Amino acid sequence: METYSDKIKDNSEKLLDNYLAPEQQSEIGEKLNHLSTEMGTVIKSIITRTEELGKYFNNLESKLLEDNSISEIISCYKTYLDTLSIHELCILINILICIFILTCLISILFAFYGNYLIDKLSLEKKWPKLSGIIKLRIKLQHYYIFINSLFILIALILSIYVNFYTLMYA
Repeated sequence: METYSDKIKDNSEKLLDNYLAPEQQSEIGEKLNHLSTEMGTVIKSIITRTEELGKYFNNLESKLLEDNSISEIISCYKTYLDTLSIHELCILINILICIFILTCLISILFAFYGNYLIDKLSLEKKWPKLSGIIKLRIKLQHYYIFINSLFILIALILSIYVNFYTLMYA
C-alpha cells in the first residue's frame, strides 16, 4: 500500500507540473500530500487492527481447543441452568422439543420429495452410475420415515409429560 501511495505522489507531481499554474500546483500539491499522509495513516491503522483481530481469533481458537475451555463452557451452562426456575426449564425443554420435531419433519419431507425430484429429473436414466445409490436410498427411505416418525412420537409424549409436570407442580 505504501508503494501505491508513493506512485500516486509521483504521478500527481508529474501531472501538476504539466497542466497547472505554479500557485495551483502548490495548493493542489499540499492537498495531495495531506491526503496521501492521511491515506498512509488509515492503511497503517487498518493493518494494525487486522493484526489485532488475527491475534484475538488465534487466542479464541486456542482457548476453544483446550479441554479446560470446553469444560468451562459446560460448567457455565450448568450454572445458568441452575439459576432457571421450573417454569423456565420447562419452556426451554419445550423449545428444544419443538426444534427436534421440526428437524424430524424436514427429514421426512426430504425423504418424500427427494424421490419426487429423482423421478421428475429422471436421474437414474441420466446417470446410470448413480442408480445403485438411488436404489439404496429408496430402500432406506422407509426406515428414515419410520425412525423420524418414532422420534416425533417420543418427543410429543415427552412434551406432554413436561407440560403436565409444569401444570401440576409449578
